[in-house]
Parts: sequence; structure tokens; C-alpha cells
Amino acid sequence: MQNATPKRGSRSGPIFQPSPIRRLTRAAALTGLTMLGLSGVAAQAAELQEPQVLASVGGVLDLLMVAQPSTLTTLTPQKPEGFTYSVCRRPTNGAQVCPPAPPGTIPYAGPRLSLLPGDTLKIHLINKLPPLTDSKHAVNPEEQNPSHAYLALNPTNIHTHGLLVSPHYPSATDPTYGDNIYVMTFNSANGTPSFTAAMHADVRMDATDYSIKIPANHPSGLYWIHPHVHGIALNQISSGLAGMLTVGAVSDYVCNNANCASFASQLNIRHINFKDLQVLGNGQRYDQPDPAMCLSPTTGGLVTPASQGFCPGQNFSANGGPDYTGAKWFFPVNGQPFPTITVAQQGGEIWRMLNASGSITYNLSLRETARNANMVFQILSIDGVSVDGGANANGGRRFRAVACPGLGAAANGDAPAPTCADQLLMMPSSRVEIWVAYRDASGRITTPPNGATAILETAGFNSGPAGDTWPAVQLAQVNFPQSPAVNAPAYLTVSAPPASLSNPLQLSQDINQASANAGVNPANCAPLAAGHRRRVYFNVPSDYADLFGLGYEEVDQNGTPVPGTFVDVHEFNSATPTVCLPLGTDNAAVTERWELVNLAGEDHNFHIHQTKFKVVSMPTQNGTSIQAGNNGQPVLLDNIPVVHATGGSSAVSSGGCASVSEWKNGACNSTPTVVDIPFYVAGDYVYHCHILEHEDGGMMARIRVLAKQ
Repeated sequence: MQNATPKRGSRSGPIFQPSPIRRLTRAAALTGLTMLGLSGVAAQAAELQEPQVLASVGGVLDLLMVAQPSTLTTLTPQKPEGFTYSVCRRPTNGAQVCPPAPPGTIPYAGPRLSLLPGDTLKIHLINKLPPLTDSKHAVNPEEQNPSHAYLALNPTNIHTHGLLVSPHYPSATDPTYGDNIYVMTFNSANGTPSFTAAMHADVRMDATDYSIKIPANHPSGLYWIHPHVHGIALNQISSGLAGMLTVGAVSDYVCNNANCASFASQLNIRHINFKDLQVLGNGQRYDQPDPAMCLSPTTGGLVTPASQGFCPGQNFSANGGPDYTGAKWFFPVNGQPFPTITVAQQGGEIWRMLNASGSITYNLSLRETARNANMVFQILSIDGVSVDGGANANGGRRFRAVACPGLGAAANGDAPAPTCADQLLMMPSSRVEIWVAYRDASGRITTPPNGATAILETAGFNSGPAGDTWPAVQLAQVNFPQSPAVNAPAYLTVSAPPASLSNPLQLSQDINQASANAGVNPANCAPLAAGHRRRVYFNVPSDYADLFGLGYEEVDQNGTPVPGTFVDVHEFNSATPTVCLPLGTDNAAVTERWELVNLAGEDHNFHIHQTKFKVVSMPTQNGTSIQAGNNGQPVLLDNIPVVHATGGSSAVSSGGCASVSEWKNGACNSTPTVVDIPFYVAGDYVYHCHILEHEDGGMMARIRVLAKQ
């Protein structure tokens, strides 16, 4: 949400909107890129490097992880100071400092923690971060909230995003935390915090120990790890504190027959981590980004020409705004601005991609240079769960599906048809795994012509009339050198999601035991009545339009609100759970149906911890609702775009709904996204918008799931 004078919860930099920003269609974005001269071959750049890998041994990955300041040497010429993790196996001598990382490691890329189902992840987290000098949610003239002063001391914690694990608290027999965001570690060198209720968490000084048990039948896939301190999550993640986390291997869910497995075993697997950071001309890190930094001061649209790996800051001083001359908005891949990706095998590669940016949405495509057309790729997994043939109808707006080429030419066994796409919409926290290979105009895998290249790019995205226009940037050059012909299948077979997730059934005894020991106090929790749903509202609070918030109510089988359950849109309340529910008999999973209603004039991105969900229905671009398909297994997600409202009277949200009442009266339009959420894990956790500017500004709520004692 853009405002001329940013307040608490609003765009965090000196936002300046030079003129109304038009919505970018895909066609317009691609046409604009062509006009910018980006259809030519890009200059050769450094080869993409893999992140540092630390793998479990004997069922345990025991780490020392130090959050610390670091010079981001790859972001030239400014080379700003950012925040990175120094990670190593925990020294047996009790040392609190890791040895130097292996040669060639790019700390800003973040590590990749490699685990197996059944492993235990142990982390001794040390906070060596400096104070924040530009924390928009600490004490300053805009915030005017002294209870948030502790944020300037830069506390941190960790969240293993997407893992189905316990958020347990310490107990008399176990002094560690699980995947629990309700603990903050302060650096004593920055001063001792004065405790306030706004802290919403346990307080630890200098170090915190975590022990996270991964269930034995946890799905293999791509996840990630990042800090989750409410109010400064955007600052810390934008500055570099994020890394990948993988469970199992790609072969656990791709190519489950002999011929396909033999071919896939030869494919290179890449891990691709997208981040962004604004750096001013003087080298200062700007970790709460101004979405307008690279827009045209005259038109408010995309600036020409777009650049490789960054977009240049613009000068708005003639219109009363800031001067970003000399600034760069970097969009590095694995910490490298505009690297080269060489796909040396004719059979292609498997790419495991993560959007670890704080607020940016990537509108990704792989555009072949010679044809100036998007290449087709197969989707293998979304958000850490495999995708079989049921994905086209219920992928939750995450990709643009196209027909998979050449299906008649290959027989990979009795498997559902694959899911193919030529465009990915990756909102913050999204993960997607794809098979990329050079194909001719008909889609057949073939020997690339001499000098074949493509550009991995984000084509620009607008999140609504009250939202942001994220820039179009070339992210990497992809080279397809000529290589010996291979007998490639038309597609890779993909195993269906685990039955324990799709049914859902009890995930495992590991979760059952963790739930029984979750450490949360009993509350007045009751299961939903048969046919009832929970409804969650996304908007700005009615009493403070510069915040973000969530509202809530329960509705019956007829869609009628249940009296006494309505809670208006409000900022995150750290003390009181908005939703409370018990697990079933013997702590069996309980599935609830939720309606997600976005009343704002900009898109949001729903995420919930400790579980995943499947899409039941979702709005189309014109606001009508479509039902998810029944073919194949459902696509299980942990984040989903929730599309903005239209036709309302709210000046703040540029046509969104001014209130819940306006939506109920039909004075504005917003079609709910309906999801089924299975709850397996007991404990206290959250659901929120994973656009971190919105989360930090209040668009989060506490949920409590109780175990049967």
C-alpha cells in the first residue's frame, strides 16, 4: 500500500508515487522487455555457484549458527554491510565462532541445510547483529509506540519454513525450543531490553538452542530457514538472513520407474535462491525497500532500460520525492548479480528455486533469446510437496499451465499426465522445482543450435491498485552448449504427495509425541461444528489506515456468521490466539475449511506455520470462483496469493473495501479463496501474510492447537 507520507505499517522507505501506476499484463511486460532491447544475447557473467551445504550425519545435523554483520562483496560497486549466517558443525570444544567458510562460499547466498526424514536438526543460534539504525517499527516519529523500542536492539530467532514439526517450548527435561517463533535472542552488546508485553516472546540473551525433530515420514522437498521477529523480519531477511533447507532427495518423488530413474540420475540439480536488496549510492543498505525506487519519475511505470541483476535508482526530487541517483536495487541469484547458468547436458537440469526476498513477487520466465519466446518446463514440486497430474486446476495461481509437449512420444508407465508451465508467479516464501531442457519450436528436446542462450527474468508485476509495481529485471543468462544427443523422455514421472498429507491421516508418531509435549496451556478451545468454516479478512484496520491487519469470524454451513465470533480487522495481537482448536482423538489430525477474503486494494500472500493446505476454490481474474480439479492428488501449498478486492469506496485501499460491512452488503467485490487445512501439530504458531512488510505492519494472527492430554 503506497502513501505519500509513510506511517507505521506502511511502505517503509520514503515512498513516493510519481503518478498512478498502471497494471502490467503479461503481454505488456514482455512487449516492454523486447522494446528495451533485452532480446539480444547478454554479456557473459560468472558461473552460478551452489550455496554452502551442511548435511546430517547419523540422523543429526548439529550446527553453530551465528547471525552477524558481513560485507556483501558481490554487490558492486557499493559492497554494503549486510547480515549473514556463519554456519558450521558445532565445535566439540565449545567454541562460539565458526572457522572460515570453504573457498568460494558466498555468505549472502545463505547455506543449504541437507536433512533426511527422521533426522533431528540442532542449532545453537548466536546473535552478533549490530543495532538497527532504521527500524521503522521501533521508536521514531512515525511509529510513536515506545513498547516497540526493543526492536532497535535487533533481536533474532529462526523459523524452518514449511516443515511439519513441533513448535515446542523448553521443558524440565529438554531446554531447547522447536520451530517456535515466540522466542527472541538479543545481543547483550547492544544493551539489555526492557521487557514489554509487545515482545510476544520468551527473551534469551546472546544464544538460544533449538532441537527440531523431522518426522520419519515427512515429505522430501525444498524448504527454507529465516528469522521471524515480528516488526523487523523484513529488515533481517532483506539484509541476507535466509538459507535453504532440503529434506530427502529429488529422487524420492521424481522418476519412480527404471527408465526414468536412469535418465534422471544423470541430471544436474541446482539450488537457486532469489534475494533482493536496495543499496544507496553511498553504500548504505536500505533494508525496508521503497517499491518506487526504480520506477519512471514521469510515468510511474517501468524504467528503460532494465538492467542485468539490478535496476537503477531514479531521481524524484523534481516532484518532491527522494533522489536515488547512484542507488542500485540488486536482485542476486545465490548472492550473485546476473550469473551465468550453463546447462551442459542435453537432457537438461532440475532447478530447485526459492523466493527468499522479503516482499518482492517474481513473475518468472525463461525466455529463449533466438525465438524471443518463453521456454516450457515441467513442474515437479511446489512448496516442498511433489506435483502430479492434478496440478493444472488447483495450483493456486502459482503458475501459467501449458500443454506438455511430446507426450505421445514417450511412455513412462501408468502415471498421471505431467504439469508444465512457461511462467511462474513466486510471491515471497514460494518454492518451485522444475525440469529445464532445451527444446525446439515444437517442444521436443533436441541438440541446441550453436550459441543457444536464454534469459531467466522477472517480467514485472503489479499487486493491485493500492499495491506495488515490482520491477522487471534480468536475473541470469542461461547457456545451452551443444552436447551429445541423449534419449530423453518427454517428461519425468512424479510420485503423488504422501497419503498422510493428502488424506489427511496422522503424520507420524513423532508428531503425536511432540504434540502431547507441546507445552501450551489449555484454553477454551472447541472444534468447529459440522459444516462450519473459519473466515479470515485481510485489510487495513478501520481505526488506523497505515497499519495492516487480519479480521475473523466463524460461519455456519449456510454461510451465516455465528454470533459472538466476529473480530474486526486489527493489528497482530501477540497475547491472545485468534483461533484455538483441539486435535482429534489420540491427537489425530483435524481438517478445517477456511475462507480467505481480501478486502484490500492489493494482493496478499497467505501462509500458515506447521501445516499445509489444499485449494478448494479460488477467484479468477474477473472475480468469479472456480473449483479445484479432482484429477490426481491435490497440490499442497504453504503460501497462496489472495487477490485484491475491487469496486469499493476505500480511498486508502484505492477501490478496495472500506470495511467488512461494505463487503457483506455487496458494495465491493472480493471472491474468497477457500482452502482445506489439516492440523497435525499442537502448539502456538501463526498465520500471516508473507509479504513481510505487511506481516511486520500487523497482518498476522496467533493460532493455538491443543493436544489431548
